[in-house]
Amino acid sequence: MYVEDTIVAPATAPGNGAVAIVRLSGPRAIAFLTAIWHPHSAAALEPRRLHLGKVIDPDTGAQLDSALAVVFRGPHSQTGEDVAELQCHGGSYLVGRIVGLATRLGARIAQPGEFSRRAFLNGRIDLTGAEAIADLVEARGESALEQAVSQLTGALGHKLNGLRGELISIRAHLEAEID
Repeated sequence: MYVEDTIVAPATAPGNGAVAIVRLSGPRAIAFLTAIWHPHSAAALEPRRLHLGKVIDPDTGAQLDSALAVVFRGPHSQTGEDVAELQCHGGSYLVGRIVGLATRLGARIAQPGEFSRRAFLNGRIDLTGAEAIADLVEARGESALEQAVSQLTGALGHKLNGLRGELISIRAHLEAEID
């Protein structure tokens, strides 16, 4: 299993860009989000809906950015845990500051592949799905992309489950013959 702590990491590639996503996952993900992000309206933070607000340094009260936030409550999230995402402007310094705010509150920087590992451990994806995510990220051409998508949609898993069923049937038949 894994330690049930809250992890944080940029969910977009490193470097500067127009938009970056910072993802939190774990039991305190939503609490950490609401500590550093304040909505523009008083409406409740409704799951699976984007909300506009400000990223605020809780220590100084200084506004760092204007950002969109979305929450996904577990077990109905990518990882099976509470997940919160900030869609902020994509400067690498800014993203680092936002990740830093979360770590100061108690989040831990996620290890590579840890969001997918948590999804696997919580039954949200199977092992072939986890491998498919890595293959999608590494795809360098159309055929690699098609193969990864096929694997992600379960083609390999269905094939393996069929083979597993056949092996169990053969084993049962052999055991019956031995008896």
